[in-house]
Amino acid sequence: MIKELKTPHYKYVAKDLGDWYGFYPTVTQLKKFLVGEPEMKEMIRTQPYLRYGLDTSEREEIAQIFARKLTGKSWPTGATKKREAKKFFKEFVRKAKKAGIETDLEAMYE
Repeated sequence: MIKELKTPHYKYVAKDLGDWYGFYPTVTQLKKFLVGEPEMKEMIRTQPYLRYGLDTSEREEIAQIFARKLTGKSWPTGATKKREAKKFFKEFVRKAKKAGIETDLEAMYE
């Protein structure tokens, strides 16, 4: 059984996270955050299709993993109060930068 994505597929995941969520992990950072996560089982099973981009649910699951590991909180949704979302993004950016992950999310809390 395959235990993780192949390196080229991590590149597709990284591109989608940057395009959709505004943070840009490297392949090494993706592996650190994602390998062994239960949500990754289905993505590993379907990895040949990743070159066409991630599905919405896959993107959301990966963003939630990063949010949970960096802040201990869920990624904000449309129902999240504005003040709480700003607080989340400020913490996410601070901790992402500390982990060496580039972001362009500063506008989300300014």
